[in-house]
Amino acid sequence: MKLTQLPLLPTEEKKAKPTISDMPYGEAFRSKGKLLMRVKPTQFLLNSTIVSDVLNRGDAFVVNIETGTLYITKGSNEATLWDVRIFDQGEKKS
Repeated sequence: MKLTQLPLLPTEEKKAKPTISDMPYGEAFRSKGKLLMRVKPTQFLLNSTIVSDVLNRGDAFVVNIETGTLYITKGSNEATLWDVRIFDQGEKKS
């Protein structure tokens, strides 16, 4: 008796959840409850070994929009793109 493997039934492919690495530069997104923006280092900063190492291992530079703090975070963390609009209130804080 010869056994043969039957073809697998077509199943829905699981859609990969977006990650921080998928987020475009300059767009707001949420990850782990924080409102963040992925930022791109300037050419001058790319001369730094530390900055290059961060990018080469797939991590990302992000800014917490609510506090202005710069972070280095794993590019594989899940993220959700948000539509954030900043309106000019006509007054400058001094």
